[in-house]
Amino acid sequence: MIFTCAPENEKRDGVDYRDVKAWFQQCRDYKIDVDRQLERIHRIYGSATKITQNLSGMPTASGNGDKIGNAAVDIIEEQTRYREMVKRLTALQNEATKRAYCLVATECANAIVDFYVNGKTQDQIADETGVSGVDIVRKRINRGCKALAEIWPDFSTV
Repeated sequence: MIFTCAPENEKRDGVDYRDVKAWFQQCRDYKIDVDRQLERIHRIYGSATKITQNLSGMPTASGNGDKIGNAAVDIIEEQTRYREMVKRLTALQNEATKRAYCLVATECANAIVDFYVNGKTQDQIADETGVSGVDIVRKRINRGCKALAEIWPDFSTV
């Protein structure tokens, strides 16, 4: 019988470690979207509250009186969307944390959770864990994702 070794980048059961990293990356990407949504709410609020009073006695242009009312409706809609996004992000982060801590190597799981779920940079993780450099953190993340790729089909889809 002949045994052959598969290259590291070859997919196992249809899942590659890059697929795992991409799945975890959606936590970081979606967090950016949630932050943008919050900025959008603040912009709408700011534009509605920066209305100056017109004391000239001259008629104003049409639609100026609706600025606050329209902004209030927009803020309510955007806040509803923001709450839904936060709910989805929280569920995604919880699932990502559960999947990461299926690893036996806790330093890999911690690195994955800190980087993808908590949004820390690899420099911050290296400083907090006391490792000598970013390359060690990067290796831990890669090693953890490769280990998770082997058991990835066992997870239910989220």
